[in-house]
Amino acid sequence: MKKKYEFTDEFILFGDEKLYRIRALKDFGSVRKGDLGGYIQDEKNLSHAGDAWVSGNAKVLDGAWVCDDARVEDNALVVGSGVWICDNAIIRQNATVIEDAHVEDNVIVEGNARISGCSSLSDDVIVGGNIWFEDACIETMDDYIYMNGFNSEFGSATFYRAVDENIRVIWGIFQGTLEEFREQVKAYSITNTDKYEKEYLMIADLVEMHFTF
Repeated sequence: MKKKYEFTDEFILFGDEKLYRIRALKDFGSVRKGDLGGYIQDEKNLSHAGDAWVSGNAKVLDGAWVCDDARVEDNALVVGSGVWICDNAIIRQNATVIEDAHVEDNVIVEGNARISGCSSLSDDVIVGGNIWFEDACIETMDDYIYMNGFNSEFGSATFYRAVDENIRVIWGIFQGTLEEFREQVKAYSITNTDKYEKEYLMIADLVEMHFTF
């Protein structure tokens, strides 16, 4: 197979790893011969087939694989020997995909989103903002809920369908199932009339209803 990119002499250090900027050797997709791309560790990170590309200051390393017509752009970071970015998926802006996550089909991961663990994102899902998924199974936009504004101390919250079919919650420093979230709320509450306890338990009920029907 004819190579579509080469390594330039420009490199950066990411931790102890050396990453090289790439340069296109031919036209493909929206890329033109001579265009500079982003940074990868070696050819095991980016396929020479299809229109897959790493651009901007994006970084792909540690065995992560970008293939088909997928793109990693801007300041995105893709790290981990189990990571696959394929089909027409786009990872952009300041998004991070790590560990063993798979992102495929027409998924877009953007903003400051973080995808980790054994997460699987597919179909036409768009994930952005400060969303964090760990071991998530996201096949439609109905498979997660993101909210903030209820308590600035804990910031934003993400509720999502996990690979083990549980509803999982990431809210501030808390990570666990929906039922564990309820227990944590009750333990944290100062009194039975605590405003935040009532809000959080109502949110938990609403989330459970969303994922049940």
